[in-house]
Amino acid sequence: MRTILPLLAIMLAAGALLAACGPSKEARLTAENLGQLNVIAERGAQIGTVAFMEQRRGGVLPFEAEILDANKRLIGRIRGARVEGFGTRIHRIEWFPQESGG
Repeated sequence: MRTILPLLAIMLAAGALLAACGPSKEARLTAENLGQLNVIAERGAQIGTVAFMEQRRGGVLPFEAEILDANKRLIGRIRGARVEGFGTRIHRIEWFPQESGG
């Protein structure tokens, strides 16, 4: 019993640390919502990292998200805000100039 309790405590601590890793629920929801935008789907793009800024009154979370091409190259950026548990608003979509040639 003495060896089981410390082992159990270590396993619980490791589980808590692993649960804290990775994107938050709001970041996952935001990425899913952005990925469903027609302008993203039409270009065959996908959403990369979603970075939230400081939280504002009313649970408003301003964010900036990467737009990636099929090869995971950065091709644009989306700025907007997420209201926790409610929805996502887009303020600006910026597309970067693409190199032509091949």
